[in-house]
Amino acid sequence: MYPKPAYFQNTLWWELDVWPTSGLPLGDEPRIAAWLAYNKSVGDTFTTDELRTALGQRLSHSSRNDREHFQRRIRQLRGARDGWVFPSAKHDRTVLSGTYRLDKVGWHPAKGDRPRDATRVSKRVRREVLSRDHERCFHCGVISGQPYPDFPERTATMTVGHVTPADFGGIAEPSNLRAECALCNESIRSATAAPELAQGVKVAANDLNKKDRLELRNWIRAGHRIRNKVDVTYDRFRQLTPGDKDEFTKWLEASS
Repeated sequence: MYPKPAYFQNTLWWELDVWPTSGLPLGDEPRIAAWLAYNKSVGDTFTTDELRTALGQRLSHSSRNDREHFQRRIRQLRGARDGWVFPSAKHDRTVLSGTYRLDKVGWHPAKGDRPRDATRVSKRVRREVLSRDHERCFHCGVISGQPYPDFPERTATMTVGHVTPADFGGIAEPSNLRAECALCNESIRSATAAPELAQGVKVAANDLNKKDRLELRNWIRAGHRIRNKVDVTYDRFRQLTPGDKDEFTKWLEASS
């Protein structure tokens, strides 16, 4: 049924328990890649449920029991590391909701060792980016450790996000990374979140005064929230030593 490269010593790649060369568990992503490579052709569509049914109990416990975990494993194949291209409805409106369309076959186990993951952010690069961006979210402007204005019960934590997403070939270089709070990162990267409707956003925009509408227009043109002079000065204040912070605070209160 399958061509010879689909097998390793008479066992289909996606049915192997371990890597032949290392003896380590094969993992969900290589298993998914192998199944797609020999069961789908360019132009075919597939769904998450189809993959989970086909691979069944050979998937990890997390992928079998957590749909979002399994979807992340699928999406990671689209990064620069593996080179798969399969848009969803989020990326291409001609794709039916809930499906992916295979446009390009990338790496799979029959091709040999998996490429190095150029999209993975190292601890050193993460520290560099967060320090450069003053631990302030690029999108909403919240600072690490502060409560969200709209969700005061939730404290912001910072992560690092890609400017050009890994799904589209973005790599983990500082120039392609920026500080993002966990809340913005979750909503921006989610492939399953329902999109906003234009009419609903228009209603919200109509509630803004003229000054705020102008600011919104400038943010949209820039492609991100624009930090004002207060933001910049506060970021510099946060870099002061505790003693200098006290001195500055007293000076500001006396001069205001």
